[in-house]
Amino acid sequence: MRRQLAAMGCDRYAIGVRDPARGMLTRTGSADEIVAGIGWLKAMNAQGNDISVRPAGSSGLVLVDDLSATALKELNRDGLTPAAVAETSAGNYQAWVRVSDGPLLPEIATEAAREVAARYGGDPNSADWRQDGRLAGFTNQQPEHTRADGQQPYVRLREARSEDAPAAARDVLAKAQERFETRLQEPRSLPIPSHPREQTGGGGRSSCGEEDRERATRDDGRGDR
Repeated sequence: MRRQLAAMGCDRYAIGVRDPARGMLTRTGSADEIVAGIGWLKAMNAQGNDISVRPAGSSGLVLVDDLSATALKELNRDGLTPAAVAETSAGNYQAWVRVSDGPLLPEIATEAAREVAARYGGDPNSADWRQDGRLAGFTNQQPEHTRADGQQPYVRLREARSEDAPAAARDVLAKAQERFETRLQEPRSLPIPSHPREQTGGGGRSSCGEEDRERATRDDGRGDR
């Protein structure tokens, strides 16, 4: 765990504890603070909760999920050497790739994650600037990865290096910027209501104000996925 955090090189991290029944509990802290709480994380993991990590806020790191050993070799061959690689189950890897030495706009970080995932066969559904990755040193609690002896496999750190963004990342960022600008230029259409708005009985005004307030209340109650 310590080596993974050092290789990722962030000031603060978001540590996730995913409970199968209650969802994700997230705590943020520095590497030292997270290491100090390792006992609590081990206890939560032993109770069947997955432990994950991501930078707290947008950064120059993007996660590429569901990579093969061959894809990792191709990453290194192309000069996109990951900062950290975790083997999350037998032959399945997650790579934290540094595409910038400083923070990025969330939208550009997401596009960069999509670009790397598309090039190397990563999971496109996990290509997002706030995507969590597994934290090394804890067990993968997904039932499909239960071993023949009934135990869960440990997430193991296979590569770790504290280096600046490689030169090859410039092309990834250029493609990400291009995609982002293209999306900005795409025409946007207003949503079409699925049913006519009801009219109030008084002055005949639309009830959309009340409807919007109710929707805003619902949206405010949503948590991070």
